[in-house]
Amino acid sequence: MGKRRDDPDLYFRKEVGVWYTWFYDHQGKQVRRSTSRALALKASLPVDHVLRAELPEERRPYLDVFVGLGLRDSEVYRIRPSDVAEDGSVVHVPGTKTEGADRMVEVTPHLHALFAARAKERAGETFLFPTWTNVRRALIGACRRAGIDAVSPNDLRRTFATWLAEAGVPR
Repeated sequence: MGKRRDDPDLYFRKEVGVWYTWFYDHQGKQVRRSTSRALALKASLPVDHVLRAELPEERRPYLDVFVGLGLRDSEVYRIRPSDVAEDGSVVHVPGTKTEGADRMVEVTPHLHALFAARAKERAGETFLFPTWTNVRRALIGACRRAGIDAVSPNDLRRTFATWLAEAGVPR
């Protein structure tokens, strides 16, 4: 467990990649609560496997994109088939949330085929990944069925960032 430099009350558990902070409950007892969650590479591999098994086949590519590219769910839903390079190696992410959100993203090699195939399949359609209504509820249900702690799309996004940090990739 390590401390974050700018806030002495935040603690990071490296093995599960969760930031914790201390709170006081209604009885004045000090308790620890999670402030954000990201899975370390070692912890995420079994989670990815069991979570994938609990998701419907058509939702599994969303899991791959959330974890494999670290995109916000709103960014995933904005990608058009025309935003994908023919070989699936680069994707234009039309983001609007921050200044650097509109960007070109290099796709990890294991996702090249997914993006290339999906762009061909959905060529006449508006978006590559239609909005997944109730994504958080569906992920929570899949996690419950798998017997693991619940994760959100943003947890999966932070997982990608954690993996980059573990691999020594500079910010």
